[in-house]
Amino acid sequence: MPRRFHLLLFGRTFQSCATCLALIAACLLGPVRVGVAQQIDEASGQTPAEAPRVDWSHAERAHRQIESWVAAGAVNQRGQAQPIHVTDALGVRVTLRWSGLILGVGDAIPVEAQPKRVADLAALSRTATARALLAAEEKLNDLYRKSLGPDGSVRTTIAEAGARMQVDLQVAHSPQPLFIQRETDYRVLYRLFAPGYHGLRMTRHSGVRQTQVAWIWPVTALTANISPRGQLRRLLTDLGYDLKAMQIVARKAGPRLERFEVIHVVRPSRDMPAMRLVRGNDVLPLSSLSSRSLEGMAHRLTEFHLRRRRSDGQMAGTYHPSTDRYEPATAPARDLALATYALGKRAEFLARTDPGHAQESVIRDTVRIGLETLLEQLLGSQQQEDEAVASALTLMAMVESPDITHHKTQRDELADRLLALRNNEGLFRSSSTGKLFNRPTQALVVLALSSLYEQTRDGELKKVVAQSQQRLWQGADTNVVLSGLPWLAMTEFRMLRLGALDVDADQDRWRVTGRQLGELADTLRRRQITSAPTVGPADVVGGFDLKPGPASGVPEPEWHSAHVLMFLAAALRQRDLAFGRDVVDWLLDGGLACRFLAQLMFDEPGCFYVRSPNDALGGVRASLWDNRLSIGPAAMTLLAVTELQEAASEMAQAGAIR
Repeated sequence: MPRRFHLLLFGRTFQSCATCLALIAACLLGPVRVGVAQQIDEASGQTPAEAPRVDWSHAERAHRQIESWVAAGAVNQRGQAQPIHVTDALGVRVTLRWSGLILGVGDAIPVEAQPKRVADLAALSRTATARALLAAEEKLNDLYRKSLGPDGSVRTTIAEAGARMQVDLQVAHSPQPLFIQRETDYRVLYRLFAPGYHGLRMTRHSGVRQTQVAWIWPVTALTANISPRGQLRRLLTDLGYDLKAMQIVARKAGPRLERFEVIHVVRPSRDMPAMRLVRGNDVLPLSSLSSRSLEGMAHRLTEFHLRRRRSDGQMAGTYHPSTDRYEPATAPARDLALATYALGKRAEFLARTDPGHAQESVIRDTVRIGLETLLEQLLGSQQQEDEAVASALTLMAMVESPDITHHKTQRDELADRLLALRNNEGLFRSSSTGKLFNRPTQALVVLALSSLYEQTRDGELKKVVAQSQQRLWQGADTNVVLSGLPWLAMTEFRMLRLGALDVDADQDRWRVTGRQLGELADTLRRRQITSAPTVGPADVVGGFDLKPGPASGVPEPEWHSAHVLMFLAAALRQRDLAFGRDVVDWLLDGGLACRFLAQLMFDEPGCFYVRSPNDALGGVRASLWDNRLSIGPAAMTLLAVTELQEAASEMAQAGAIR
């Protein structure tokens, strides 16, 4: 999507396109280095023998002082700030931003950065701020030279800029050495630190007195969207190692590696208070979301989709908050189809539960335009895997659309194209290569055909769905089919509800499948994180940790928790599966899963580094450390939340809950 640039720099508007692009390029190339830190000896005057451990109150005092220095455009050398003597302060990083753009970064690391050593946080902050202001002044001068020309007609000084800059403070503390055994795969390192929460410090001893230390500051890595692997690679590069040294990191003969935590203080915007953020976010309460919170979450997700709609019927692609760009510019057909289906389900839910809701007519208009765009793309294309996914979702959205009477011919044509991909065993394959689709795609195609059966009650289609569904359940493995799990289960539930499964004739099959589904629901609920972990922050609570890892490792739930939630919510609506289980607890587990998905969503505090908050708000990140915003995670989350709301509504009507 083309970006519109209209930048107001400290009260002066630059309307020249070339000027804007030069300014942006210069800011993007600004001082965002996360490597080797500068050491200082911050001691001045008498240092007490003991001091309290650094905490939020100390960091908040330092942040206030830094803001006053930055507003003045200089660190006051004549009046020393009141000392803030603390222990466990390993160092300080000050980042100065304007509208999300980094202007200056300054570090201050004590010569002996040890937990028990008493340090003056005020002195560290003074040094880091002075360095950040110097870097910002150099950046402003560079912008003047590159963007504004030599005539001197417009020039911004650091004193003029200071009052408009945002102060982002990280105070490092609590170092913890990391070790892995010789026989252990080095990739276990990725489960020993929580990216965006833990920083990393790597040490190289080159001789008796030659020691190099490189740092990764967690918030800096988070806002730059540096992957865990990228962080380790950068540390090795900064210390002059070959990347092959990754195999020996944190081993006896390799470079020493430590993780550390930070107290992160930032004022997200000028009209907000200074806040303590964790992994760049305001951590939500560790409890299930209420029905009101669920509705607010669904509303914000819907608004995110509506803002992504383009005039040509497409949706914008993946937004990268770190660089303020869309890449790709346009969402792929499968994401557009998933969003169209999710919005259609949302409109139906609102029509039943809140007639006349302000969003409903806008949603239906978006769905109509999305379907027209998708049909134009899909009816003339080869049915490879992505196209088959898009076709299946489009068929489902069409079947449930109030406008289906105008599209029956196109509906049937789309269904015929999917049926043509089916082999004699009931599985589906690419129309060009003949290669079988993966199980999630297979399951989605069968669900689409079952939705068509519900509308047409065609006997032959019933047989097709039953055979394909039975074939897919054979050898199904949770890890393989996780993203297809909701589709498999929803087909089963639908066909059973419609009486399409002859329970008496297929008693053995249903007994096995029903038992599998019930056991799977129980297994997945046991994988849910229900309390703060031993290592890492509590922002993971509610998510499903589905990746194998060491028992003491950092949990890694991510956006696929939405697939699990959708399955559990759909299963909760099936009395046979819920029988004998505490449905209230099950529902609360769903609300807790929504709590985690809400934690993945961008809100106002989390936009402190985002150049275009309007493009980010309501979007669902791929993980707690990966800030890319695609349509797929947001659409799947909207589907899961809507399904949970449906389950809660049915349980309330049945008197199971009040």
